[in-house]
Amino acid sequence: MQQVEVIKGPVGLLYGDNEPGGMINIVTAKPRAEAGGSLTARTGSWGLIGGEASVTGPLDAKKRFLYLANLSYNERDGFRDNFHSEALNLSGALTWVISPATRLTGEIEYIDSKARGARLRGIPFTENGFVSSVDFNAAEATDLQDLETTVFNLQLDHVFSGNLRLNSYYRYFESEAPQAYHEPNTYNETTGIWAREFRHQLRNMYEESAAVNLIADFDFLRSQHKLLTGVEYYRAQRVFRTRTINQSLVVPINVRNPIYGLSSGSMYDISLAGITPNDTEKSRVGYYLQDQVSVGERWHVLAGLRYEYFEDVRTRPSVDQFDDAVFTYRGGLVYMIQPDIAAYVSYAMGLKPQTLGDEDRNGPFPPQESYSWETGLKFEFLDKRLGLTTSIYDIRKTNLLERDPRPGVPSTWLLPVGEVTSRGFEVDLTGQITPHWNATANYAYNDAKVTDAGAFGTAIGSRFPNAPRHKGGVWTRYNLPQTKLGFGAGLSHVGTRPNFAGATNFPGPAYTIYTAALYYRYGPVQFSLKCENVFDEVYSKSVFSTDGHFPGTPRAFMLTAIYRF
Repeated sequence: MQQVEVIKGPVGLLYGDNEPGGMINIVTAKPRAEAGGSLTARTGSWGLIGGEASVTGPLDAKKRFLYLANLSYNERDGFRDNFHSEALNLSGALTWVISPATRLTGEIEYIDSKARGARLRGIPFTENGFVSSVDFNAAEATDLQDLETTVFNLQLDHVFSGNLRLNSYYRYFESEAPQAYHEPNTYNETTGIWAREFRHQLRNMYEESAAVNLIADFDFLRSQHKLLTGVEYYRAQRVFRTRTINQSLVVPINVRNPIYGLSSGSMYDISLAGITPNDTEKSRVGYYLQDQVSVGERWHVLAGLRYEYFEDVRTRPSVDQFDDAVFTYRGGLVYMIQPDIAAYVSYAMGLKPQTLGDEDRNGPFPPQESYSWETGLKFEFLDKRLGLTTSIYDIRKTNLLERDPRPGVPSTWLLPVGEVTSRGFEVDLTGQITPHWNATANYAYNDAKVTDAGAFGTAIGSRFPNAPRHKGGVWTRYNLPQTKLGFGAGLSHVGTRPNFAGATNFPGPAYTIYTAALYYRYGPVQFSLKCENVFDEVYSKSVFSTDGHFPGTPRAFMLTAIYRF
């Protein structure tokens, strides 16, 4: 990857079905006209070993053909018993510089991931914490979770003039994911015995997506405009086969005194021969128009509209279909109080269609819709080296799906919560305080409540599961002047998190985790030693429905060396 972008706020108008709080955008690296590359090696806790190699440059003297090749391999055990993973990633890209105004880039990526004992579930939790060591794993070492994926990308960029340009892409993706694992079900709090069923599953997925965007810059009525118009297409087919061995036939496990190796897939009839697959296909087409307008030096306006058509079809084992079309929109206003102080307000509607899915048989469900307000101030200090953003927001989201808590229904069934409302504020500080010192800090207060319980009638007014009211963090790095040494330190705090409806275990307690790092440069090689969870805190990272809590990672070290050429 070239960089990772954290885009805060609603982005559904341009990127289709997304969450109203924002998205993480991974920008893949592109071939470069100058030859270069890097070698990376790493090692760390729980047998971590791995590395990457990357090389790029021109293929011809005129630099009309540019290439990029990457190789990555990582292998490690986990702090949970029986866990082991291996991952190989190969990728390559070729850019044809057709003219100074036009370039075409093709990319291919292959991923081969193998994991054992990796179907991780929570650990039963009481007022005294976890009922066993955080090493406990309900999965066996013979359980498998594999993935083989191939991705093809094609990107075309063309500049018509200084004021008009086009970008477009096409992406095709296919994968196969066999899984065979123990799934914990009924837990006896008195004896510590956790009944398990065994599942053998095969997922095949095929996806294609494409988009064409046209961007125009022009002046109109004493204002400057950046007009974006485009169309986006997405289609995915999922074929899912599964066979489940009932828990009455599977050897259970004692959470307090686990004895592994008494059960494995080889003991049961898990053949998928003759199994009718769950075959679903979904498609999305979006047309959008957005204009960014600057009026004088102080006022900036953004307005956009998107028309989204979506369709989901299930052909096997039963026939089902759901389709709809919805307009969504966004708008924003920025006023420059001073050159280094800006006030803003925004409003947006978002859409996230509910897929018929791989496993849930009780759909279809209406799409999730979100409505979000946000207002705030942005400040810049120290000649724009330091930025401060404060914001207040109100987000309403409808038709969220949660696990059906009714007794006797299949474990894959879902039910919609009518509406969840999140209200709060955020403060973000980031920047380069001095040439040798940078820092980021953030705090968020988020009050997420069920404001329309829908099928979960008794949940009205309750806090939404796994949503902490308080969350914050600090990270800072200081490089010693005239030396090759640098130091980093930070903390992450997460407040108490409520549990799911029907859960018998306890909410997730608040926790604070500390991280430290040491950096050293020796010629062209950069070394870094990072320690996460410095004080080896035992904490609940997440509540997991009715099946206990996910434990956070104990103290872990990672040593990395990067050589760039």
